[in-house]
Amino acid sequence: MKGKIKSIKKVLRYLLVISAFLLILCVSYFRLLDIYELSSVDFRFLLRPPIPVTDKVAIIEIGEDSIKKLGRFPFERNYHAILLKALSEFGARAVFFDILFAEPSEHDAEMEEAIDSGIPIYLPFAFEVDKQGKSNVTTASNYAAKCLESFTHGSKGTGHINIIPDIDGKFRRAPLYIKYGKTFYPHIAFLMASDYLGLDLKDDATFRPGRYISLKRYAKIPLDENSNILINFSGRWGSSYRHCSYIDVLQSYFARLSGQKPILEPKIFKDKVCIVGLTAIGTGDLHPSPFEPLYPGVGIHAEVFNSILNRRFIERLPRGTNLTILIMLGIILSFTSLKTKPLRGLSALILSIILFTVLTIFMFNYFGLWMDLIVPILVMGLIYLFFTLYKYLAEWKHRIVLENELTIAKKIQESFLPKKMPDVKGIDLSGAMFTARQVGGDLYDFLEFGPEKVGVMIGDVSGKGVPASLFMAMVMGEFRSFAAP
Repeated sequence: MKGKIKSIKKVLRYLLVISAFLLILCVSYFRLLDIYELSSVDFRFLLRPPIPVTDKVAIIEIGEDSIKKLGRFPFERNYHAILLKALSEFGARAVFFDILFAEPSEHDAEMEEAIDSGIPIYLPFAFEVDKQGKSNVTTASNYAAKCLESFTHGSKGTGHINIIPDIDGKFRRAPLYIKYGKTFYPHIAFLMASDYLGLDLKDDATFRPGRYISLKRYAKIPLDENSNILINFSGRWGSSYRHCSYIDVLQSYFARLSGQKPILEPKIFKDKVCIVGLTAIGTGDLHPSPFEPLYPGVGIHAEVFNSILNRRFIERLPRGTNLTILIMLGIILSFTSLKTKPLRGLSALILSIILFTVLTIFMFNYFGLWMDLIVPILVMGLIYLFFTLYKYLAEWKHRIVLENELTIAKKIQESFLPKKMPDVKGIDLSGAMFTARQVGGDLYDFLEFGPEKVGVMIGDVSGKGVPASLFMAMVMGEFRSFAAP
């Protein structure tokens, strides 16, 4: 019966360990701690040196200065028409308005004429994303804002400007395609980059949902499981690309017409892709990013454009690869923790965490690979705690067994001592032994040589513990053997 109970306990222990192992694998595979993992990615962005950005982009900001001089946004569209004329004369290669033109306005005719002027113009629209969709492609349930058809006729192209928030509310990814009905609509920055490279998305792009987009032989764009590109932020807002004020461009154009010196040199727009968008506080197009709580949407489109042109992407390792790394780390640290003392095991744990963290930062900085960090660190810590607790419990159990054995040994040792005191006339005798440990080398005995004679033997074996007690037992036996009358 006892053997059966022992076997059941052993099976239960194994089941508990296996269940804990499977739970850890589920946490990793289903990314249940991604809110913390995303913070670790932000930390890697902050530690990463600045990455190169294309010199072919100029961001034209509609900031506080422009709104102060032209009035509240949205501006009258004749201002946009003037901006297009200015950029066309300045030699810009293309213009993208990160502004939704969904409703007709008083100066639409001037805007249409400017769009038809010859310079390539890209115009956006926005979808209502289906948040319940379980496909590996972002799907739309309807348009959130559709561009005026009178504008799209003369434009170079149109595309969506949707970006996808992560579970912590920050924006780190954008769908390069959104499926609406049976059609796939490209992100506007993806469309612009393809046109800039002389590629046709219909003929030169191969889309593998949840895996990658191949742009002929130019680039293979890695996608996450929902076919989003991970935005490779080059740095804080304003630290990359050329930035110009919307109002400064207009004033420079008018200054040039009147023969005065412009605020901005027209040559800075030569052969540039100009992205026009809102950056003023309170305009609704500011989003939290890995670098700062308010990052303009226009900057996100520039980052997507830059990633494709420079072929610099962020790619998260697949779930299976992260699981393999996790298992390997677990095996190595389990062996180390099991074979070393707790203090050395703690040193090995700290060293392993430091080395693995450095590895993930290195892979992110120089290869754009996002390796999971939080779950492996958590698992390494749990493994160390498990084996330390296991060793402690084993030692505790061993001590209990030893204590029980020593208790028995003490009783045996006490049995060697006299059970009663000799009865000698005129003398009161008593004796007791108090050892420093449970057993020891103290000894005493009495020998009766007659009614009025008694022999007393007192001894103390050098040392303490079990060796002294064994020697004490031998001495007691020898003494009684040789001292017997």
